Amino acid sequence: MFALCVVFYVFSFIIDQHATDEKYRFELLQRSTTINSQPLLQPLPLDCTPAMQETIRAHLDVFKQNGFDIDMPPEDEAPAAADEGVLADSDAAVHAAHMTATRSRVRVRTLPFSKNLTFGADDIYELAALLSDNPSAQMVRLPKVTSMFASRACRSAVMIGTALSKAQMAAIVGHMADMEHPWACPHGRPTMRHLVDLSQLHAHEDQRSASFSVAGIGCLLSPPPTAPSARAAAAASPAPCCAH
Repeated sequence: MFALCVVFYVFSFIIDQHATDEKYRFELLQRSTTINSQPLLQPLPLDCTPAMQETIRAHLDVFKQNGFDIDMPPEDEAPAAADEGVLADSDAAVHAAHMTATRSRVRVRTLPFSKNLTFGADDIYELAALLSDNPSAQMVRLPKVTSMFASRACRSAVMIGTALSKAQMAAIVGHMADMEHPWACPHGRPTMRHLVDLSQLHAHEDQRSASFSVAGIGCLLSPPPTAPSARAAAAASPAPCCAH
């Protein structure tokens, strides 16, 4: 069962109620869910490059919402990148030792947990890489978390064939305005299809009406057929045969 809507008075779309409700629930989970985290008995050290440290430092709230509680070294201890050929050998060795010590001071205190998922340091590196590629994104999730949210949204969404009231249909269609990407569900199923352009349908109906009107006017203007006269009818009829 689908919900139908007309947009801008001329375009008619068919809406997949399940896919649309699923995508709305999925984006809501992506945006607002804070994953449960579990404290570690011993903090987990991370081997981070300076660039990765800056990415993590700039998005600590994103890591926190994904279940990672990370301790960073103070900013004044962050290692500066050394230009090749500028530092002397002894200075380069000191710089390398300082960089290694600072990198090892990045600690993970909590890891996210879920019934069927496990997380570790590799997930932090992957999340840092995703944030580095999308620095302006409000929320970034790991692929395994995205898959988990998609499954949850699918199971809780309105099912195909479920009868809906007008208010429920209006709510599902209205939620599309709140979605960041409303065109398909997380599994790739389209949420809507263009059905018909009503302006073309109206133009076709107007054209047919005009054709019928012209035909009707033509009939009114044509003279009515006249009945044949008696002399013409007699001339047109065959002569009777005479029997001798």
